[in-house]
Amino acid sequence: ASANIDAGPDQTICFGEGATLNATVTGTPGNIIWQPGNHPGATFNVNPIASTTYVAQLTYGNNCFDSDSVRLTVIPGVTLS
Repeated sequence: ASANIDAGPDQTICFGEGATLNATVTGTPGNIIWQPGNHPGATFNVNPIASTTYVAQLTYGNNCFDSDSVRLTVIPGVTLS
């Protein structure tokens, strides 16, 4: 059994916006957990307050693992005084 997970392309959002991360698996299906957050499943809706690298971890077969990361860059908001 073999599998690969793809966490998708890096994304850039403005402060206060959310983003949807979507991991795709080729090969043997398995269980996906996103970190940070310990979120199960392929799709993860996030709304970080600072730039964060998320890692999608795939567990499949007999104790086999693969992972991929995606960088979510948050552009700070502008405060008008």
